[in-house]
Amino acid sequence: MNKYEGEVFASLFLKHGLSPSSPENAQIIVLLTCAVRENAENKALSRIGNYLKLKRKKDLKCFALGGCQAKIWGEKILEKFPKIDVLFSPASLEEIEIIVNKIIEKSNYINLKESIENPDCIPIPEGNFDFPSAYLPISSGCDQFCTYCAVPYGRGREKSRTLNSILKEVSHRSDQGFKEIVYLGQNCDSYGKDIGSSLKELLELSAKEFPNLWFKCITSYPSMITEELLETVASYDNLCNYFSIPMQ
Repeated sequence: MNKYEGEVFASLFLKHGLSPSSPENAQIIVLLTCAVRENAENKALSRIGNYLKLKRKKDLKCFALGGCQAKIWGEKILEKFPKIDVLFSPASLEEIEIIVNKIIEKSNYINLKESIENPDCIPIPEGNFDFPSAYLPISSGCDQFCTYCAVPYGRGREKSRTLNSILKEVSHRSDQGFKEIVYLGQNCDSYGKDIGSSLKELLELSAKEFPNLWFKCITSYPSMITEELLETVASYDNLCNYFSIPMQ
């Protein structure tokens, strides 16, 4: 999910006339953090420290911190790293254009929204970053609250995108020449329960409307993989026989 959101940021920065650079030569750095393992948290802390040193030694003008771990840390991370300029949560990305403008303006800005309300409003990435595969979120957040998992605290409660919004983005990515669509969700199998739909319906519509594209999903929740879902995947050649099930 961070990879997709990074592509959205990159696309918006490119629209503003900015170009990619190495961290050592960058004027702006946006770091999207992960909270899935302790190692990811430690790596994020190390990178924050290293990148903020560039504010003293190089041309870095604005450092922005986002992702799940940024939400879990909250404003306490500013006590350790007061030179962070922009701090935002995954849910706040429905206001991503405001965040981008604040970063470009090099303003101090904090948005730690708990849960996303309208996941359909996040802009579609315009680049061919992972061609020929395109990542495409179908939901955000999770309602499971598993003992070992930080996702509900980092990304908030589960909210599904509408079928129309998803299929419109699939069509756009197909027009860009992508060959495979990877549907993303913290729990893809529960997609649609909050809007009267289902993953089975989404996959069936996707397979029928876009027979020349491959489709797969990341990530699945074991107890929600139903016989109907398996039968649907088995019924269409362009639905990959693939389930990503993290074991922790």
